[in-house]
Amino acid sequence: LNDKVCEILEEIIRPNMSDYDKELAIHDYLVANCEYGYEDYSKADSFRSYGALLHGKAVCNGYAEAMALLLSCADVENAIMTGSAGGDLHAWNRVKIDGKWYQLDATWDDPVPDRGDYVGHMYFNVTDDIMDDTHIWNHDDFEICDSMEMNYFERHGLICDHNKFEGVVINKAANDINATIEVVLNDYTDDYDFSFMQKIQGLTCYQISSHPEPYGDYVYFIIYLNQRTE
Repeated sequence: LNDKVCEILEEIIRPNMSDYDKELAIHDYLVANCEYGYEDYSKADSFRSYGALLHGKAVCNGYAEAMALLLSCADVENAIMTGSAGGDLHAWNRVKIDGKWYQLDATWDDPVPDRGDYVGHMYFNVTDDIMDDTHIWNHDDFEICDSMEMNYFERHGLICDHNKFEGVVINKAANDINATIEVVLNDYTDDYDFSFMQKIQGLTCYQISSHPEPYGDYVYFIIYLNQRTE
């Protein structure tokens, strides 16, 4: 396990990276290289960082342990959180970036069934308010997470009104017409206009996640360009 951790960090961490950049690199590596589930030969390994990093298969506690181990070895302050989500016991992480704590759930950023290299970021550096929509924990046991400064969508300019949203989709489609696009909308309504997508050159079909997900005061969407997910 120690050798694997050293190998991973040597591959993905570069000199002068900020703590945010280290965290994002570790999160994206884990989500892309681990699949949710139990190992047939050793169910216990799936609960540990060993299963997540050595065998690429783990359940939530394995993801959380792997995140914590890699972050600690990259000198990023963090801890494991426990509670429940989706009606089951659950484990995830919290991370301290530039003096502020954020919640982080790599398990819930990894789609089931697995989609290969696709990495979600819905639960990357979120506030308690956002996490309250889906997760339950004893708030008295953990530091308050109330900043959006290092939230993935805030950092990457992906919290959008309709005009900005249109530009984001058009620009991403120009770079990759088969892209999967995550976005947070701050002006969503039930009659939101997606018709501009029909004019994008090379786009023959698209699918939008069937239900907008609550995201604090906003909503979260995934747009699949030239893809059918069902």
